[in-house]
Amino acid sequence: MRKWIILATLMLASAARAEGEAPVAADDEPVPAPPQAAPSGAARVFHEPPASVPAGQPVAIEAAIDDAWQEPSIEVRYRPAGGDEYEAAPFERSSAGGYRASIPALALATGAVEYYIVGVDRAGRQHAHFATAEAPHRVAATPSRDDERADLERRMVSGRLSLFQLRTMVLNFGKTRNGRNDFLYRVEGDYTYRFLRRLYSVRMGYGLVRSRGPVRVGGTDSVPVFSQTETREAGVDYGFAELRLRWNPKLDFDGRLILGATDTQIALGGAGRVRIGPELGAHVALGAEYVPSLGYVANLRLQWHTVPHVLMAATLVSTSWPRTERSDGSGILLETLFPVGRKWRLGLEGGYIGRRDNRGSVAGSASFAYEY
Repeated sequence: MRKWIILATLMLASAARAEGEAPVAADDEPVPAPPQAAPSGAARVFHEPPASVPAGQPVAIEAAIDDAWQEPSIEVRYRPAGGDEYEAAPFERSSAGGYRASIPALALATGAVEYYIVGVDRAGRQHAHFATAEAPHRVAATPSRDDERADLERRMVSGRLSLFQLRTMVLNFGKTRNGRNDFLYRVEGDYTYRFLRRLYSVRMGYGLVRSRGPVRVGGTDSVPVFSQTETREAGVDYGFAELRLRWNPKLDFDGRLILGATDTQIALGGAGRVRIGPELGAHVALGAEYVPSLGYVANLRLQWHTVPHVLMAATLVSTSWPRTERSDGSGILLETLFPVGRKWRLGLEGGYIGRRDNRGSVAGSASFAYEY
């Protein structure tokens, strides 16, 4: 009887154990454990998350980690905001103390990045230390001051970064006392690309200057004597490269390098200009240009904007072009700039210019610009 009681007791105990265990299929794959809060005995991560970072810069993730030896791998997993796949950036010892991981700037291409921190212990178990894959922490990219200014400049030019321009100018200094003509004309075409940064734009172009006038054969500066029959032609063909530096929307500096040639020599010159005030509003600009074979041109320009969509300007000009025995010339020009359609701009200029030993006459220019 005692034997049967012992046997029944063993059978009941075996049935109880069978009911407490879930059946496992022989071909089931082991499933990795999902991240879980770090238990005691795991590493402890202390981290203060950033809310934002400047655009274009990597995100530095800093943390203090206790008992890091218990989790050989502790890393930041990140993705661009709205992305699907996470990338990993491991924590490394920082020279300043603590641990540091870096999320590359490219991850902020969508305007923000999402991340969480996870560790893996020696048994392969994952431990969540900050946020999770389902609820990551978001870091927004804030535009830099240069980016904000570039956005403002882009709106001002309606997003058009390229500009083609053609300009023609005629300066007729009038006739000399013995009736000889004295004039020059200039034609220039160029292409401008706007970067909208401190280096605002780069401009490249080609031009030519031609002039004809009398030849001085005697007299004094106040009463010169010119040849009755001889005239002299002067001119230069040139190419140029120009940089515009913009400290802010109301302060520009243009610098130009000129390389050209006359019939007899190479001409190396330059030009510069400073503008105070907005480019498409009221401003004052002072400029100068010098080419050895021609001489100098200096101008003071005042622009105003009183009529919608129309710019007007007055320019005082002083010049020794073309460099001959004649005296320097000076004059005043009035200009109007107005749009033609959405991408074209037309400029018309007219005024008076003369020399001390000439009677003076009209001067004018026309310019055409296409932006896209």
